[in-house]
Parts: sequence; C-alpha cells; structure tokens
Amino acid sequence: MNKTHVWQAMLAGLEEEFQRALAASKNERMEGNDAENRAEDKYDTRSTEANYLADGHARKALAASEAITLMKEMQQQPCAEVQLGALVEVAMGDECSWFFIGPAGGGLSVDVDGKEVTLITPASPLGSRLLGHRKGSSLEGLRVLRVL
Repeated sequence: MNKTHVWQAMLAGLEEEFQRALAASKNERMEGNDAENRAEDKYDTRSTEANYLADGHARKALAASEAITLMKEMQQQPCAEVQLGALVEVAMGDECSWFFIGPAGGGLSVDVDGKEVTLITPASPLGSRLLGHRKGSSLEGLRVLRVL
C-alpha cells in the first residue's frame, strides 16, 4: 500500500465531494428562487424547504473545502506510531481494514490498489483509540498490523 497514492485518492475524493455539494447547493437555490415555486399561500413551503436544503449542501461544500485545505497542508512522512497522516492496517476479528488518519473529512472511503481505505480523524472514536499505538499493539477487539 502506497501512502502517497492513498493521500492523493483521499484528496481527489474530497474534491469530488466538494463539487457534488456545491452543484447540489446551486441547484436547490435555483429551485428555491424559481418563480414557479413561490408560495401560493402561507402554508406552501416549497421555496423555503429548497433554500434550507441549499444551505445544508453549502455547509457540506464548505466542510469539504476546509478538509481539502487541511489535507494539502499535511506533512507526508513515514510514521512509527498512529498519528495524523498515518496509514494504518487494523485487524478487527477476522477482518482487516485500512484507515488513513486525516485532519478532517472523516467517513470518506476510497479504493486504492483494490483495497478500501477509510478516512478517519483523531476526534472519531476509532481514531482516538488508535492514536499513539504502534505496529503489533493490541487494543480491545483491535490489533494494529501496520503503520505507514
């Protein structure tokens, strides 16, 4: 598993998330402001609802944009222990999973070299449990297999 490829895939995934949320926000805002969707009476809330949706998509786009900025600022160096910027393989029972510890954007999953890698943050429950551990460390129900 190449850590640089994972970082690039995460960055590309965040960029896609940003573009999708931005487009959705623009579409909802246009719908909310369209003359055909103006309220016909005081109980007609189509326009208001579309604008609320647009605001939600705009917040999601802003969060993705901030995650992109933080990811670009990260130092790409080998890690001996789980820390920000680490690529970690973890065994959970009989299954193994790959995680990239990033500053923001948790929950994004990308495929790299046929393996799924999930972006988690130090603030997440799993991220906080893994921080500071090294290859071979065992935690309750988890075992750290690799730290890159």
